[in-house]
Amino acid sequence: MWYVLQTKSGYEDNAVGKCGHLLDKDGAGTAFTLHYCYAKKYLGEWHIEKDVLFPGYLFVESGMDSGKLEKKLRTIPDIAAPVMIGGGFYPISEEEEGFLKSMSDDKYCISMSVGYITSGRLVIENGPLIGKTESVKKIDRHKRTAFMEISLCNEIRTVKVGLEVKAKTV
Repeated sequence: MWYVLQTKSGYEDNAVGKCGHLLDKDGAGTAFTLHYCYAKKYLGEWHIEKDVLFPGYLFVESGMDSGKLEKKLRTIPDIAAPVMIGGGFYPISEEEEGFLKSMSDDKYCISMSVGYITSGRLVIENGPLIGKTESVKKIDRHKRTAFMEISLCNEIRTVKVGLEVKAKTV
């Protein structure tokens, strides 16, 4: 089960390290952040970069009882705070977890997708966006990114993912 923790934006990797160290001691779970890959052009060439999908948030994958896990995580002051869902510290829904798992690889990273636009409709040829085009709300072909809506903690959030649109036809 995946649980969500909140931390300072920009300090996600530091929080993952501290939480991961605490969780590894007891085999209580794994702390991680979700990342996405995107293309960025500099020095005249395109390079693949990586960024945090949900700034200010990290995840813990654990089978431990949520009460015990919350108590354990609260021993790390000022690093990460458990996100309360419905008044308690609960895992995200199975649907949300399944969707995020289907998008990411074993290193919790969403790779770039490749597709084309035909008659105003996005068609994905390969990548994690296959079958998920209904979630894509905006495309920035110049920056090779797509903005999609993803549910997390029963809230719709707009996130950026990598998308290269090879062609656009009428």
